[in-house]
Amino acid sequence: MAEQKLGNPAVVGLAGFGLTTLVLQFHNVGWMPSIGPVVWLGLVFGGMAQLIAGLQEMKTGNNFGYCAFTSYGAFWIALCLMLLGNKFDLFKASTTDVGWFLVAWTLFTAILWVGSLRIHGAMAFTFTTLLIGFILLDLAHFGYPESNGGGRLRTDGLRAGRLVHDGPGHPERDLRQGTPASGQALGCLKPRHLLPQPPNFWRIFKMRKTTVGFASLALILGTAPAWVGAMGPDAATPEEVVSKVHEAAKYLHDKGQAGFPDFNNNARWVWKDSYVFVFSCRDNKMIAHPLRPDLVGKPILQMEDDKGNLLFKKLCEAGNNASGGWVEYWWPKPGEAKASRKISYTQTTEVSFQPDIRVGAGIYDDTMSVEELNKLAQQVARPKKDVP
Repeated sequence: MAEQKLGNPAVVGLAGFGLTTLVLQFHNVGWMPSIGPVVWLGLVFGGMAQLIAGLQEMKTGNNFGYCAFTSYGAFWIALCLMLLGNKFDLFKASTTDVGWFLVAWTLFTAILWVGSLRIHGAMAFTFTTLLIGFILLDLAHFGYPESNGGGRLRTDGLRAGRLVHDGPGHPERDLRQGTPASGQALGCLKPRHLLPQPPNFWRIFKMRKTTVGFASLALILGTAPAWVGAMGPDAATPEEVVSKVHEAAKYLHDKGQAGFPDFNNNARWVWKDSYVFVFSCRDNKMIAHPLRPDLVGKPILQMEDDKGNLLFKKLCEAGNNASGGWVEYWWPKPGEAKASRKISYTQTTEVSFQPDIRVGAGIYDDTMSVEELNKLAQQVARPKKDVP
């Protein structure tokens, strides 16, 4: 029975977070007066769909995705229920209350940001921008003075008996003439230069909407790289790696040395996020590598990974087993500079009377152990009994 193939739930999770944030921004800047679409989209797509995506990540063994998507799905559900509660006078939350709610999520995002630095560049960028976005949202919800249409700062403490534009005359002119403004006592009036002024930092953000706008933009841009990455090629499975290595070993055994160049530029030996490479332990050189032509013909036995392991010496030892073997080391993913945990399977084959030609391929994974994979290799290499 063929193994059931699962899709990548991160596609839905990232789309739910990014699209709901985008619609929220449409409301914040005034393009969409009603908050209704934000509430319903937040409950259904940003909330429930993202929550389900997180539960599906659990099935794939991705603990980070499981934690992130279920948590941010719960975030959107809680935020929308908070908006509904304010609408129907049920456990109403003030701007400051929402601010502290966002501070808690900022701390949580900071924790995930630290974890994302150990995964890959796109995820690190995503959570860096998410963290910046949440910090900006925190600042937008915490009580810096907001400018009104008349150019004066209006705060809770500057309402009754102070400078406001509700009299027939201009307050400052009335003050210079010694006449109180309408409804105001002379002793309560203050010259403009004595009024509280906003911090210089907030001159960049003259309205709270601007800060929220920058925050939403950071959140949306942050999800883009990881979402694009999630839409990319699926990860190769251990079964596929073993099968492809066996296929490549038979191909070289049948075709001989004339088949070596095929592994440098033949798409047949590159699939999903994996590829087949060929090397010789006796001659100490890389024979073929489809993604690193600079390694072809170079010595390999003294090559170290990022943790100082002599990876090709370990691959040569693993290939001595009759069923081949798996080796753990640290190697950059295609297109990335930072090394990730890679586990490669290698097998020995005879090519044109050279008995030590090694064929290998690998996967990037943080969970599977070498022992488990070696058992898999032995099961695949074991002859199958004919069904009577």
